[in-house]
Amino acid sequence: MRAQRKALTPEQQSASSLALAQKLREDDNIQAASSIALYLSQDGEPDLMPFIQWAWAQGKTLALPRVDPQQQGIMSFYTYQPNTLLQPNRYGILEPDQHQTQTIDETLDVLLIPLVAFDLEGKRLGMGGGYYDRALARLHNLGVTPTLYGIAHAFQQVESLACEPWDIPMQKIFTGSDN
Repeated sequence: MRAQRKALTPEQQSASSLALAQKLREDDNIQAASSIALYLSQDGEPDLMPFIQWAWAQGKTLALPRVDPQQQGIMSFYTYQPNTLLQPNRYGILEPDQHQTQTIDETLDVLLIPLVAFDLEGKRLGMGGGYYDRALARLHNLGVTPTLYGIAHAFQQVESLACEPWDIPMQKIFTGSDN
C-alpha cells in the first residue's frame, strides 16, 4: 500500500486532495467541530493542506501530533497555526515545537488519522508504531472522545483486517475517491 501511495503522480495526489477536502468540509461533525487534530502528509499519504486552509479560514483550532522525546511511544496533539514553527522528529515527520505551542488533547472534537490500510468495518492498519493506539487510549482515559475519521486513498481498502483488543475502529473513512 505504501508503495502504491508513493507511486501516485502529483496530479493524482492534487485531485485526490481537493476531493477529500470537499468531503471533509461537508461532514456535519467537521462543520460543528471547533478543534481538529490532523497530520501533515508524507510517504504518499493524502494531502490535507486544502482542508487545513479551509479550516483555518473557518476559525477552527487545528492540532498536529507530536511524539514526546522524553516518554517512549507517547504522542500528544499541539496547536497548529500558519506561523507555527515545525521541526522534524526522529522519523523525519514535521511536528510543532512544544515550546511555541500548547497541547489541546482535552478539547479535541475530531481526529483525522492517516491509514496504511482499512476495511469497511472501520478497522485500520497504521505504520505499526502504536502511537495513535496509545494516544487514543490516553484520550479515552482523560474522558475525551473525539470523532475518529480515517484518511486514506480508496485503493487502500482491503477485505478484512485483524483486530486487537486495544484497536479502536474509525467511525468513518474518508478518501478522495467515490467509495
